[in-house]
Amino acid sequence: MRWRFLYDETDADFQRKKATLSLIDMWWRAFEDKGAALFDELIANNSPELEPAAAWVREHLLSINPDLLWECERLSDNQRLFVVTAEYDLGLRALADLIVERAPVVQNWTFSSFRNPASPHMYQSELAAKGGGKLPDDLTVSLTRTPNNQIDLHFYSRTFKSANDENDISQSMILSSIVLGEEFFEKWIGYVFAYRRTAGAMNAIQSLLRLKSKEEGVPLASLQSEFERLKTAITTDLPSRPLAQEIDPEKNPWTVIGMKVPEQPPADFEPPDRISYLTMTPSVVLSTLNAMHFFSECHSSQSETFCYLKCARDPEVDNRQEREQLEKSVDHCLRLNNLGCQTGSGLGLNHLFIDLALSDVDKAVVLLRDTAREFNLPHDSWLLFYDSKWCAEWVGLYPDTRAPFEVAGQTEPAGDR
Repeated sequence: MRWRFLYDETDADFQRKKATLSLIDMWWRAFEDKGAALFDELIANNSPELEPAAAWVREHLLSINPDLLWECERLSDNQRLFVVTAEYDLGLRALADLIVERAPVVQNWTFSSFRNPASPHMYQSELAAKGGGKLPDDLTVSLTRTPNNQIDLHFYSRTFKSANDENDISQSMILSSIVLGEEFFEKWIGYVFAYRRTAGAMNAIQSLLRLKSKEEGVPLASLQSEFERLKTAITTDLPSRPLAQEIDPEKNPWTVIGMKVPEQPPADFEPPDRISYLTMTPSVVLSTLNAMHFFSECHSSQSETFCYLKCARDPEVDNRQEREQLEKSVDHCLRLNNLGCQTGSGLGLNHLFIDLALSDVDKAVVLLRDTAREFNLPHDSWLLFYDSKWCAEWVGLYPDTRAPFEVAGQTEPAGDR
């Protein structure tokens, strides 16, 4: 279900969101009336008996969505934290964020939709609580900056079974989230690898030759600082101005990226929805295609949202000149109103695409809908989003635009891209 970009009261999701907002507000009223005191007492007494509080949360919070997770902790003697999180379910991320956005001001309480990083002395207990087993004594980790503006993690231990054993990777991912906190893990970590540390002979030879083995890495307690160092390097390299001031369709080079289709595809082969990209931001396009997850903030220091228009087209009557006029009009309107710019375009078998970087999606939607009417675009036209947390979001360019998954013959939205 959509949570963020809903504008039409006749939209069924708009009405469902309205009903959900009532449940959210009821939850926060209940928290103010009873929940805060309940958890204050639980924390003050350091009580191991969690069931009364858990039952209360199930009744009030999980009535919004049973798949949400929660946690509360003491931050200091007079400060507590209550977390409502989607954990690894990116389809629920927008809902968790929405719940926390509507939180009231409650004395001595802070609210978040992400779990905080744990202190080093808590790593083992947190790992065990999440079913991750025992923390290896010899565990080290090396970090690699990727072309996708993310960071890959490589864990090493003699206790690991083999290269990239499923259980070892699972344990390493849980540890990464515990050490870095959910937000940084979700947005900035690309792939996590796990390797069995090699025998000591090779390490001894490397030591004699004064060669540093990548297996050395850093201890787990240093992961957070090493991560911050690489993340800072990534963000420092991002453009310091909005893309509308950085790129110019008349001056910047354009890169063509095509999707390969087998010459003799198997019977069950489904061609990609989009087969070509013409772009001024190739690194962003490649990240949307290759990264584990995509988040706009990994590619913009200016709070821009990378998204795209998708419009139905008939290949038999497609007019390139009209497409170019549409792209220029969209780009001109966005730049004129300081709302962003076009970054590229592309084609699929049955759709055209216009890639955008928007500084204010809500205001841009008004202009994009006006442009759709001006160019008489098909009613099967949408604004869609590259961000993984908005994998279920879409905006119809007309009030009666059908959901993209309905047009594609699906009964529900596709999962994370």
